[in-house]
Amino acid sequence: MSKNGAIVLQSLELLMKEVMLEPYLFRLKASYNASLGPNSKWLIPERVLDDIHMLYVVSGEGTYVVEDVPIELVPNRLLFLMNGVKHQAYRRKKTTLRFFPMRFRLYHPAADTFVPSRVEPFHFYFSPRNGVSIQQLFESVYTYSQLESSVTKDLFVHAALCRALAAIYADYKGSRSGSPVHPGIMKVKKYIDDHPAERTILKELADLAGLSPSYCSKLFHQSVGMPVKEYQMRKTMEYAEYLLKHSTYKVKEMSAIVGYPDPYSFSKQFKRFRGYSPSSVTVET
Repeated sequence: MSKNGAIVLQSLELLMKEVMLEPYLFRLKASYNASLGPNSKWLIPERVLDDIHMLYVVSGEGTYVVEDVPIELVPNRLLFLMNGVKHQAYRRKKTTLRFFPMRFRLYHPAADTFVPSRVEPFHFYFSPRNGVSIQQLFESVYTYSQLESSVTKDLFVHAALCRALAAIYADYKGSRSGSPVHPGIMKVKKYIDDHPAERTILKELADLAGLSPSYCSKLFHQSVGMPVKEYQMRKTMEYAEYLLKHSTYKVKEMSAIVGYPDPYSFSKQFKRFRGYSPSSVTVET
């Protein structure tokens, strides 16, 4: 049931149309911000769900076996499984696996019941070009899933899932078109990825790319899905969380390492981007 790119896009369109025309809502069955350390056990036995299932991998390694075909879980990989797809999963214990898995179904508000999708079962996986933007959308679904049960929560979750699916559709379609990312922007992104604790200004990054600051900023936003500064901040906070989990650094020390004048400013930005305070991060043994 793994399909070619054109059929994947057609199937995603049918799923989104199904929601708009009935009208139905997407309702979550489960959503997690999962971080599995080297000593944690994670194994999904073979199953076929009535739920739509998708996940985005931030870091680490694991394996899904979909319709008897192994699919490696690696950083910046997105996996989508329509309901009715056979799968199982396990992880590599040598690394911490951090990912955002979720399951959801079509819901009929007037009848107050879940309804089966008429879209034929399919699955696909790819590495999004705008991975950080996709991760942000998965994080927003998880954040809304933590709200108390209410109509407001249902609407927030539905809207977040619609945005995520639309972004996945656009990114997948763009990746098939073969539109190249400017090599200068690739240099800038790699530099930020390799130096997450640095606060490099736009002028210096633009010089690295061989572009003017304004054009560099515009191209970066188009290619990565967010402004340069926001991308820098997100990578800085990911790095800070990694160090908090794998070292003895305290929040005060961490704020200095990543260039903040005081723990309060660092904690405020950390919570903005990670969804929780740095003091709540526990060391992994």
